[in-house]
Amino acid sequence: MNWQRYERLEAVREWLTHRRLHLVVLGLLAADIILLGAAYEPMRWWHRRTDQETRAWLAYTRELETAVQEWSRALQRLRSARAERQRLLTEQFPDESTGYTETRNFLEEVARSSGVQKREIRYRNREIDFLNLIELSMTNPVSGNYGQVRKFIQAIEASPRFLILESLQLRSTGKSGIVDVDVQLRTYFTRTQGGHG
Repeated sequence: MNWQRYERLEAVREWLTHRRLHLVVLGLLAADIILLGAAYEPMRWWHRRTDQETRAWLAYTRELETAVQEWSRALQRLRSARAERQRLLTEQFPDESTGYTETRNFLEEVARSSGVQKREIRYRNREIDFLNLIELSMTNPVSGNYGQVRKFIQAIEASPRFLILESLQLRSTGKSGIVDVDVQLRTYFTRTQGGHG
């Protein structure tokens, strides 16, 4: 065999070996590209799914923030309404510490000015917790002629005080023109922290 020929064959073998290596490398690169392409689609799906879930959570968070803000505004309106209610109740109704005495004195003055005979007033009260009020029901027995009783009732109705005339029970006394009347009244007082006045 010829030395040159051997070198040529050796060069061809090296070239083929080297080429095979290139082919193997190219084959591996092609396989990687194919695998990457095949794996990319599921990765895109996963990315889309997580992106959708993230958007959904962000939308839910915004809804919660809006709901919390609405609840906060509603709570502020409720506090404001409670304060306004308490202000109106305080303006309209006397405090219990002075209300009992003022109401009794008012009824005595109306009885005196109308000319009716007044007997002992019977009281019954109950607390209205959610309004912070005390409801006072009174039975005010009086006696007099028709004109005096009418004047007594008209004075109560014309009073700037908050007095509700619930009922009248008339009874004859047997005396000419004189009647006994049980006047049922109701009023309210704002409750103080210390208790009843």
